[in-house]
Amino acid sequence: MSKSVTQIRPRKLPDISADENKAYWLNNDAFKTHFMNALSITFPIGEKFFVQSVHPFRDQVSDPQLKEDIRRFIHQEANHRQAHKHFNQSNISNTQLWHRLRDGFQKKTNINQRINSRLNLLAQTVALEHITAIFAHYLLTEHSWREGVDDISATIWIWHAIEEIEHKAVAFDTYQSVGGGYCRRTSMMALVSLLFFVDVLWMTGRLLHADKKLFRLATIKSAWRFLFGKRGMIRKCFTHYLAYFKFRFHPWDIDDQRLISHFDQFEKI
Repeated sequence: MSKSVTQIRPRKLPDISADENKAYWLNNDAFKTHFMNALSITFPIGEKFFVQSVHPFRDQVSDPQLKEDIRRFIHQEANHRQAHKHFNQSNISNTQLWHRLRDGFQKKTNINQRINSRLNLLAQTVALEHITAIFAHYLLTEHSWREGVDDISATIWIWHAIEEIEHKAVAFDTYQSVGGGYCRRTSMMALVSLLFFVDVLWMTGRLLHADKKLFRLATIKSAWRFLFGKRGMIRKCFTHYLAYFKFRFHPWDIDDQRLISHFDQFEKI
């Protein structure tokens, strides 16, 4: 049975067409901008992967509420794909490199889908949905990352974060409803955590290298502060990440549904 505690509501896509391209849209900081750009490059491919992993199990789900949650999850993920395609076009100036990085990530995803079972792919999606949910929690609770960000760029990330929290339990509930177990769930988390983080750092490094910013002291300092500093992303997300490895974990054990109504005002920007 679905344990969702909030209604999944696909929202209107933010309008980012009016924003002009900026070299470093995130507080004029090369590392932070390219780290977020690297994440955005993965999203259109990743969101499609999530849908392709969950959808085949829909007919095996008996709970009508979970069936409806899956339908709305698919709708939201399709919107996220489109939004980040537009975001990448508007905010990543090195188009050739962006396309090469995107194509390389797509090839890895295709290989993964060929060599893994459907249940393994679903378990990977469960893990990645947890990672995106705790990242979304960070974006909605740590205001420092939005310093120096224009309203349009902030809106798309906040909009995406709201919906990631809203549907964070759908893949998990689907996995449990079809008999997925603890060992597969946690081993897939260990695998995808390593591979995804390496991929994002690799893309970030490539983007920085193209701008001749990779080995600058300012870049290294920014990377440390943004990821591991007192208010850093990885440092602040780590406790929620570890919660996934509890035997009786459920995504809504991290009760952050209050953030959805609090930030829904961004839909109107």
